[in-house]
Amino acid sequence: MEKFKKYKYDVIAAAAISVIVTIFLVWFYQLIGVDLHVPINYTGGDEMSFLATARLTQDSFWNFGTTRLSFPEEYYYNGSEIITGLHNADVFLVKTFMILTGNQVGLAVNLAYFSFFYIIAYCSYFVLRKLSIRPWISVCGSVCYAMLSYIFIRNLGHVVLSAYFFVPLALLMAVWVYEKENFLKPCRGFFRNKENYVGILLAFLVANAGIGYYQVFACFFIAVTVIVALLRDKDTACLKRGITAVGCIVVFVVLAVIPEIITMAVGHIDAEGRGRIEYSESFSLNLVQMLFPVNSHGIQFIQNAIDNVENILPEGYVNENWSSYIGLAGVLGFIILFVILLKRGEDKTEFDKRINLLAMLNMAGVLFGITGGLGCILYMGGFYLLRSYNRISVFIAFLCIAALCMVLDRHIKKLKKNAQIVVQIIVSLFFVFSIWEQNPGVEMNYTRLETNWYSDEKFINDIEAECQQDDVVMQLPYCSYPEDNAKNDMSFMSHFIGYIHSQKLRWCYGTMLESDADTWYRETAGLEPEAMVQELRNKSVAGIYINRTGYEQKEWEDLESAFKRITGTEPVISENNQLSFFKIN
Repeated sequence: MEKFKKYKYDVIAAAAISVIVTIFLVWFYQLIGVDLHVPINYTGGDEMSFLATARLTQDSFWNFGTTRLSFPEEYYYNGSEIITGLHNADVFLVKTFMILTGNQVGLAVNLAYFSFFYIIAYCSYFVLRKLSIRPWISVCGSVCYAMLSYIFIRNLGHVVLSAYFFVPLALLMAVWVYEKENFLKPCRGFFRNKENYVGILLAFLVANAGIGYYQVFACFFIAVTVIVALLRDKDTACLKRGITAVGCIVVFVVLAVIPEIITMAVGHIDAEGRGRIEYSESFSLNLVQMLFPVNSHGIQFIQNAIDNVENILPEGYVNENWSSYIGLAGVLGFIILFVILLKRGEDKTEFDKRINLLAMLNMAGVLFGITGGLGCILYMGGFYLLRSYNRISVFIAFLCIAALCMVLDRHIKKLKKNAQIVVQIIVSLFFVFSIWEQNPGVEMNYTRLETNWYSDEKFINDIEAECQQDDVVMQLPYCSYPEDNAKNDMSFMSHFIGYIHSQKLRWCYGTMLESDADTWYRETAGLEPEAMVQELRNKSVAGIYINRTGYEQKEWEDLESAFKRITGTEPVISENNQLSFFKIN
């Protein structure tokens, strides 16, 4: 009972966060009456990878691999690159919801994604409270951070980035390294300090979300913190704490990628992987995009300004970095931190010391991610692990929102009680407005999503009714993996449709680029129909699946006419007329 009294405001705050986040999710995603068994994103793009991951957790407990993709070999999710082991947090969540929903992929993926908003808000609230900010302001700041444009734009397509719930924890580690003399300090009594267990836990969490980006950024901010302590405070002990903090993250990163290391060691990775060559400059952080709205909300002069920004930036420089907008609250916090940096005030109080640190971390983050910044220099120097430095915007956003909350908290404390109530209402309304203003307003076409989802589901069920357990299905047109260009109206990961909806069939898609399986798949798909069918019969392939949207209409009509003649069978056709299947006798 005493503990409840001590934390009752935090318990109430957690409940308030849950309610507020739910209201905003229902509002922004228009969830009333929506069938949540259908994923909120299902267009054949990057989101298909997360849907396939959900199915992988059913096949191999985690996202390790499956025999039901990449015929004639096996599919290893970690075959694309080693950093695929660095997003275990989102895999854990989708695995959990797969179990809870009885392996219903669409529902499990939706619930996992929506849970991100709550977890981000809870983690943010925890950190803001640790920064000595009163509960109601922490609620406002945490929900605002959980509702960044970033997560709505990334959505299921970049779900490994949407899961930025541990970013606040990484920045808390940096603050504690700076402020706490015994936090992660290597010494004989290391494990007698309870805070060190918290630090190790934070390092573990940070290491398991963000597919390499958030881990590197976390270590960067801790390193900057150490430099600040050395130059500004002459605190040499901070160097040891910082090394320990970074070391803990690195250790957990290595542990997280052990499955990838093992896969490489036994020779399963013999391919080029992603092989991306885009120069990081075009995927860097642009201040104008970080500080300028992404949605005019119907206001014409703002829309004109947004259009002008897109016209000013060079061709190719408007890409995923449009998701970096930090919102009105973040922009105000950014201005506050910039002014504080210019003032170069002394650390007279704990507040001054903390806000000055945030100001320097904020500027360091900008210099690291900005076009032509430190990140681009690293990339030019051969550090190809990261290329999209705009993704540091979620760290900057939290620093700015935290700074705004700190300043509000400090000044509101000075007001009389009646004035505090009025200001509390005004501030709360401001944050509500900020959340609305920063929302990108992504439109949802649920009718189309449901039509295609259930059409694909029925189509795959019809195929399975004609096939035996572990029958192999050839998929046309050929698409390379993990990435390919769109083919006509067919998105590059649409071939995952078969695997996502099936329970017993094997599929050709998922062969790693330039692997032996990929070579066979590509060459077979390029054969004339007669030779292709003969090769497929030699490989005991049971049928041919055609995504018509990958061809011009005359192409798929001619192809299907040939398969009708050769196989002597009529095709199974999906209700939306986009897919067809020929059984090979």
